[in-house]
Amino acid sequence: MPFVAECPVHYECKVAYKVKVKLGELDADLEKEVYPLGDYHTIYFGRIKGVYAEKDALKKL
Repeated sequence: MPFVAECPVHYECKVAYKVKVKLGELDADLEKEVYPLGDYHTIYFGRIKGVYAEKDALKKL
């Protein structure tokens, strides 16, 4: 399983639901601020299957 080397805590998740953000679904001001180029993304909701942490994770957070 791939991990981000600089991150001391990792979550293993299973996708439970996903939804594509579409034009006009968000507050207009927020849409302009977050998506100025109209490059909308997909929001994922998941179930946490496992959590993995380095021994000294608290010191790094």
